[in-house]
Amino acid sequence: MGGGGGSGRESRASGPFGLQPDIEVERKLLRSHPVAVLLETAESAGAQLVVTGGRRHRLPGVVVGSVARGVLHHATIPVAIFHDH
Repeated sequence: MGGGGGSGRESRASGPFGLQPDIEVERKLLRSHPVAVLLETAESAGAQLVVTGGRRHRLPGVVVGSVARGVLHHATIPVAIFHDH
């Protein structure tokens, strides 16, 4: 996966995930192609699952956005797409 990702701001996430002792959430701001960064980060972290958000599109038949579709297409581990509605 090319893309390399640049360095960016890092911080520990707060909110509901911060209250779960078994879940570690880390936020990063990187400048690169989102699919490449998500998959490279998941691989380097040894992730067992990639969770990404999905968008509801106005177009009939479009269920996921381009990033979620790219992650689904290229991931070598399971992917969960979360819709908030």
